[in-house]
Amino acid sequence: MTKVYWAKADILENEAMYEKAHSFLNETRKAKADRIVAHDSRIASVAAWTLLRYAMKLEGIEINEEEMEFGQNGKPSLVSKKTHFNLSHAKNGLVVCTISSESVGIDVERIAAHDMKIAKRYFAPAEYSILKRSNNQDVLFTRLWTMKESILKRLGSGLATPLRLYDFSSCEESSFDLFGCHFDVYEIEGNVITVSSLTPVESIEEVDFQTILK
Repeated sequence: MTKVYWAKADILENEAMYEKAHSFLNETRKAKADRIVAHDSRIASVAAWTLLRYAMKLEGIEINEEEMEFGQNGKPSLVSKKTHFNLSHAKNGLVVCTISSESVGIDVERIAAHDMKIAKRYFAPAEYSILKRSNNQDVLFTRLWTMKESILKRLGSGLATPLRLYDFSSCEESSFDLFGCHFDVYEIEGNVITVSSLTPVESIEEVDFQTILK
């Protein structure tokens, strides 16, 4: 079972709404959010964890910080409840979370002007080649980047693993198997969302923050 939930968090720019979302978090998570200096990143953190809390509730799972187990690079999971999850947020305020019975990773990025210097540094040679020939470079760059991020987040290895080790140059479909796992790719609200898991995504659902904060 792998499910995805997404929401637009721009409502949390309103101070009262932010404080309400902040109040839903436990003390540990509040303290971590409060230490984030950048305004947008602090809002995104509160929004993502509030969305996760709501999504877990829909699945009948209670988040207890004391029950969380952390991987070598700090990736959290609720192993005792056989529940894995992952969070991500984009620069335009979109936040996403995924919940799965297996190890899972998710990444969301806003489709924007790309940088070929970054592609040359981090992409596999075949990826860089198809990107140069593409008529829609911004979308392709974002797709490739989120694919790479999602598998690293699923594995919990972080950016210590070279991104170019994972070559997605042959992956034009929105759902495919590669590197021993399954990938689902979505384009939503000017963003690309990629999920890396052992099973296909069962459902993807938009959640309104007005509903979450009721």
